[in-house]
Amino acid sequence: MSAPWQDFERAVAALCQALAPDAKVTHDAKTLDVDIGSRRQRDVWIEALIGGHFPVKILVSCKRYARKVTVQQVDAF
Repeated sequence: MSAPWQDFERAVAALCQALAPDAKVTHDAKTLDVDIGSRRQRDVWIEALIGGHFPVKILVSCKRYARKVTVQQVDAF
């Protein structure tokens, strides 16, 4: 049985995949962080083509807080 936060991350990944069926959506991805030079865990990683030509990579960081997220927390992200 998985933890509630893992279920939440999987649900977010499934929603992203449903919204962009042609994209490659990965839950719990390990990708290279070019700033620190090592691999980091990403909650949801999306790779897609915009207009069939322009590659984009999108990081979705899942947070499951009991209360509303502050503006400062959003800005820090």
